[in-house]
Amino acid sequence: NVHTRIIDLAWLESRAEQARNFSLPAIHGLLQTREYAEAVMQAIDPDVSDQQVAQWLDFRMKRQEVLGRLDYTAILDEAIFHRTIGGPGVMRGQLAHLLDLSERPNITVRVLPSSVSLLAGAESAFTLLTMPTPFPVVALVTTDAGAIYVEMPKATRFEAAYARLERHALDVEDSRMFLKSRMEQLA
Repeated sequence: NVHTRIIDLAWLESRAEQARNFSLPAIHGLLQTREYAEAVMQAIDPDVSDQQVAQWLDFRMKRQEVLGRLDYTAILDEAIFHRTIGGPGVMRGQLAHLLDLSERPNITVRVLPSSVSLLAGAESAFTLLTMPTPFPVVALVTTDAGAIYVEMPKATRFEAAYARLERHALDVEDSRMFLKSRMEQLA
């Protein structure tokens, strides 16, 4: 169930030394503003109660505390930024938040241009969590049927896909320029 998957993920994130994420079709939860997260949650399940959304939002914001210590890199597919989730104001706030986060020394935000072939990247969103020694790297793939956790040696497939994504993603400064440009387009 979704609740168990999120608790498992939060537990892993709280113990990981490094996280590398490739996001589709929305910005990864650790990077979301409260307003953007709420819009995503309501879009995924329009029938969810306001009380449930509030609980999920509180938990998501609490999870984000790991960004204070975690070495975190996100590669975000350009298509994410052409979905105006929550409307232009919410999206502008989300872009400003990403720019602020990208200034932290432990957080890297990069954009994968839409001109890159799908085959150069990955076919689905995933997160790689580097756990402290002696624990393995864990790949988390989220599907509509639930989360799939993949440990080494099978996680090497995801490490290779992430390396390909890094080769094709905009560098940090070009990614920041892209985010600023997108914010201006939404003004």
